[in-house]
Amino acid sequence: MAPRFLIGPDGGASACYLTDIRSPDDRRLVWTVQVNSNIDNVPIRLSWPDMSQVPADLHPILIDPTTSRRIYMRTTSGYEIHNEGGGLQRIVRIEMERHKPATLVVTALAPTRTALALEMPYTLSAPAAVSAQIMNLAGRAVRAI
Repeated sequence: MAPRFLIGPDGGASACYLTDIRSPDDRRLVWTVQVNSNIDNVPIRLSWPDMSQVPADLHPILIDPTTSRRIYMRTTSGYEIHNEGGGLQRIVRIEMERHKPATLVVTALAPTRTALALEMPYTLSAPAAVSAQIMNLAGRAVRAI
């Protein structure tokens, strides 16, 4: 098996390399990888190291255009390509998708009085740590939860 990075002006095959290292400041974080094998009927496994050192706002995705599969590389350690005979030549892409933090929105805030308490159910648009302060009529904090 011989994986190669295809590097050209548009990701095409103007040059082939065994490694391709780029700065996270690059605007286009896409790597095109060609996988070749002359071993028939043996699955090919692409594997990668732990991705925990990749910045949190970058999401590494392996894309196999032949099968339309998208593999989130942080939660997996590899991808298997099935070789049905006659050798294999497959192109896959690795894309670093940059995600901006979602704006947090509090919705469905509906206080309800019960016999002994006040319930404050709410919905958040994204995961978040929540705290609340109970204030008296003078605006002073009485309790924090």
